[in-house]
Amino acid sequence: HAKFPPILLETSLKVTYEAPPGVKKNLLRTLESWNPAWFGEGSVERSQVIFLCAHFHAIMQERRTYIPQGWTKFYEFSASDLASGCETVSMLVSAAEKHRDQLVGNQVLDWVTLKGVYDQAIYGCRVDNAFDTRLVREYLELFFRNDILESAAKKGGVEIPPFVIPESKNVADFRAQVETMPDIDNPQSFGMAPNADRSLQRINSQKAVTMLRQLASSGSAVAAGGATGMAVWKNQLAPIFSLWENVSKVYVEKSNGVEVRQASPDDPPVVGFVLMDTGYAMRLVEKVNKS
Repeated sequence: HAKFPPILLETSLKVTYEAPPGVKKNLLRTLESWNPAWFGEGSVERSQVIFLCAHFHAIMQERRTYIPQGWTKFYEFSASDLASGCETVSMLVSAAEKHRDQLVGNQVLDWVTLKGVYDQAIYGCRVDNAFDTRLVREYLELFFRNDILESAAKKGGVEIPPFVIPESKNVADFRAQVETMPDIDNPQSFGMAPNADRSLQRINSQKAVTMLRQLASSGSAVAAGGATGMAVWKNQLAPIFSLWENVSKVYVEKSNGVEVRQASPDDPPVVGFVLMDTGYAMRLVEKVNKS
């Protein structure tokens, strides 16, 4: 926010969080980030194809959850890829409206050009594996074609999209349809085996066990090393010990002679919070100094 004090921002703790997984959450984040006026520009078909771009982008990103079944490796599909794809759609729709006589049948735009740009310049160029390249092209053929705008299509268990695309330029209509999607993804909706999530859980479990074994082995090595192991740990943690001594020394000097009373039920909420937090901090500093 423009009125947020920069000094307060610099002294605050910055907390980052991971966006909730799933195609539904991915689509909702995208729709929330879009300007309704921009989304409603042009024809209804333009808004529909742009939504298809968002759904395609969500599928590309959420398949990364199932590595190595979803993709062979992690690919950095970003918001800039989606923005480039939407800009391409806008240009192709405008060109189609000017040269309607050059399109075959009742095509909304030049689908071949759109799929070529996605394959060669946006998503496909990020992929460096033959299997993943074939997968990107398979999704392009499934997503971007005229009959998708008329009814939901299904191929190999993959339903694109999982509902009939609204004939509207209002982003709220699309958001209402996305809200009907399940919160938890089914691997079959990506065209993968039903037990893909079990394989993912097994891989994550193996990683956790490996990390625990490494911690256990390092702890055993330190115990076996005795004084030598402790010396190594002390050398590695020396900067932290030094920093703590300096900080705690200043804290002790400032807190000398200051008595912090216990919080009472009659205190205002903010005062009670500050008193309890101060008490916890003092006990924590004392415990660390004694350890």
